[in-house]
Amino acid sequence: MIIKTNKKKTIVIIVFLCIVIIFCVIALVLKQGQNSKENSEKEEPTIIEKNDENKEEHNNENEEIILPEEPTIDNNNQENNKPEQETPVENENNTPQNNTGNNSSNSNNNTSNNNSSNSNNNNNNSNNENQNTDNENTTKPEEPSLPIEVTSTNINLNNYDSDIIIKKDGTYTLSGTLKYTVYVKGDSKITLNLNGATIKSKTDSSIANIDTNELIINLNKGTNNTLSDGIVESEHDGCIFSYGKITIGGTGNLTVYGNQVDGEGIATKNSKITINDGNIKIYSADDGINTGGIGGTVSINGGNLFVQAGGDAIDSNQNIVINNGVIMLIGGSSGVNSSLDADDGYEINGGTIIALGTEQIVLPISAKQNTLLLGLNNSIESNTLVTLMDSEDNVITSFKANDSFKTIIISSDKLTNGKYYLYSGGINNGTLINGVYKDGTYTKGNQILIDNMNEFIIDNNITSYIGS
Repeated sequence: MIIKTNKKKTIVIIVFLCIVIIFCVIALVLKQGQNSKENSEKEEPTIIEKNDENKEEHNNENEEIILPEEPTIDNNNQENNKPEQETPVENENNTPQNNTGNNSSNSNNNTSNNNSSNSNNNNNNSNNENQNTDNENTTKPEEPSLPIEVTSTNINLNNYDSDIIIKKDGTYTLSGTLKYTVYVKGDSKITLNLNGATIKSKTDSSIANIDTNELIINLNKGTNNTLSDGIVESEHDGCIFSYGKITIGGTGNLTVYGNQVDGEGIATKNSKITINDGNIKIYSADDGINTGGIGGTVSINGGNLFVQAGGDAIDSNQNIVINNGVIMLIGGSSGVNSSLDADDGYEINGGTIIALGTEQIVLPISAKQNTLLLGLNNSIESNTLVTLMDSEDNVITSFKANDSFKTIIISSDKLTNGKYYLYSGGINNGTLINGVYKDGTYTKGNQILIDNMNEFIIDNNITSYIGS
């Protein structure tokens, strides 16, 4: 019985173990199936995962900052065109970015990178070249349009939106407004009648004679004409510029603004400038009138001329001749500037002249009328009324300057031999025209002394009192 019982127990145990084994096998099979499914999912990523991997691989190859969103082509071009790294670094592209993969995967990745590096670099270089070309095209300044040749003798400046050029000798009448330059280039002589013309160039002279022919500017009666140039420096360093001689006449009005740095109001290169008539005002950053190069004579034969300059009022590399006219010259108060500066000297043959400067004062080489030169001990402030009177209290001249000055040149046919007195301040009830009072009466201000001298005696054509 005992043995039989044990056999039964044994059978039961064997059956139980078989059942347990069967369940274990089933569980193992199920687990292996689940693992196989997971492995299959890992080996076959979804489209989104593939795209993410492509983004990461693309970013690693081009060394771009990995952004949350997929970089665009424009971003790639911007990255490739950085000044410090115009092309991708191949060694860094071939360096594995992820060390968690197996060696064979790294090897495959490197091989793929090596095979595609030349193509990528070529594409990047092409993009760089295209981008650089675009940058050059956008940063390069616009080239000025060529001047339009004008042949009509009556020129309405309102009809033009660019520089114009006159190439044939003759007489041309200009009216209207132009924001560019009028160029002239003739064989012998070109005359411009300014008939209410306003020319305001931003890049060059307002009127530029680019050849050696004579340029004649005539101011039509009763007209107001304004010329100005740009503040940038140009090859033609004057608001009115000419390689040939300039002659200005007529009875109209002309205002000239020479705005160029180190530029003049009216300037020539190696040629003379002649003013015969007209009511002319010149405001300039540097010299008011200048004949540069080997120079040329500046001749003033009449008209009313007012010059306020940042440099010398009139500067000639040859000589200056004043024959007539009413002339008010104000040289710059900064630096050593004068009203009349001529390498070969200047001469006064007539006219009414008031010429103001700073430290430098030069006597004329000749004067056919009495001329008084005064070098003051102290500067006179701008907008101060200054009056010269004779011993009988007759006003010889009374003027104001909108700049400070320390030297005075006065020449007039009103100056006769005798005693004269200089005053500052006071009251003049006359009309102020171009800095000089006309008509009216004067109430005395304070007397100006030079080295304690209160009177100035004229007994010669050229008399000077220079303070210590």
